[in-house]
Amino acid sequence: MSKSIKVAISPNIINWLLNTKLHDSTDNDTIMLLRAWLGGEKKPTLAQVRDLSRKLHVPFGVFFLEEAPQESPAMTEFRTMDSAHAGNLSQDLQDTIMKMLQLQDWMRDEVRENYGELSFVGCCGNVTSTDRIISVFREVFQVSLEWHLNCKTANDVFNLARKKCNQAGILVFMNGIVGQNNRRKLNLKEFRAFTLVDPVAPLIFINACDSMPGRIFSILHEMTHILLGCSNLYDEEEIHADFSNSQEAICNKVAAEILVPDCLFRKLWQSRNEEVLERIRYVSRFFKCSLTVVARKALSNDFINKGQYNYFAQLFKEEAEKYSAKHKPSGGNYYAMQKSRLDPLLLETVVRSIDEGKTSYTEAYRLTDTTRKTFDKVLAAVEGRGEQ
Repeated sequence: MSKSIKVAISPNIINWLLNTKLHDSTDNDTIMLLRAWLGGEKKPTLAQVRDLSRKLHVPFGVFFLEEAPQESPAMTEFRTMDSAHAGNLSQDLQDTIMKMLQLQDWMRDEVRENYGELSFVGCCGNVTSTDRIISVFREVFQVSLEWHLNCKTANDVFNLARKKCNQAGILVFMNGIVGQNNRRKLNLKEFRAFTLVDPVAPLIFINACDSMPGRIFSILHEMTHILLGCSNLYDEEEIHADFSNSQEAICNKVAAEILVPDCLFRKLWQSRNEEVLERIRYVSRFFKCSLTVVARKALSNDFINKGQYNYFAQLFKEEAEKYSAKHKPSGGNYYAMQKSRLDPLLLETVVRSIDEGKTSYTEAYRLTDTTRKTFDKVLAAVEGRGEQ
């Protein structure tokens, strides 16, 4: 019966849906239907509203409001950032940001009284020298010149960088889907990572759809943004921002130097006799970084020219896309997945808050996307006490 029941929807809501809730995968029929509703050519039915609620990930009841719901001030501020896509975020990314903002709010309230503000957040906001920012980065995060060279795998390098964030008081979350919904995969072309800067509880989110070398570069890039004191949405295009003088270019240069120090890079590069492409691949394996980072280093050291860099960058992008198409991520072990997604610092704080009687178990389950049956097992996995 609902297929034929006509309902009234405010033009304000339809305009809001058209302007803010469409994404790359939205089919043309949905767009044309919304436009037909707005123009009065068609009247919405209850079944159509239910269908769009599911497709656009918009709560059913929102369709029947007179005015569009107001975003939180933090989300509004996030949209105004100096980023190519910040003003037009997909619903999947919006929902992910909102979840992170909620976790950040909770964490801020929990730790402010005991720890106060972190002195390094924004400490380089007025610094114009990249070399100076690199020096501060090494000091704040206790990163030596060869900090990661003893790591066996790229995964080990990422985990080490994540640990250094936690030691400094930075939350780091990682996921490739929205929450626990495997049908809502995060779009790597839209973003690789984002940062929510806060003087008490700064937070980094890494898109787990990225390769491990990509995740390493992203976390170092976002750590730099925290030193600069500015929230950030890091996307695919900004990887190549070193040709400009933008803030993204500064963060890229810092991240590249922390990951592949010039002095070590030049020595290794000049010790090899292979063709340029094979030399790039060797150096990439040595530093456990992406091929594009090595190509960028080779360009900045005049070992290759810009034309060669553009050629290699396109080649590596195509190789990555082919690899991604052939290697679809599996669901994997639930507890191992939760271990990679959740931040240990948050979990530690949640447990302490429970012990102090400040946080209920129900609230803890909400914060960690767990249940009464899974919370203790997730906690054991994160703490390295096993997964059973």
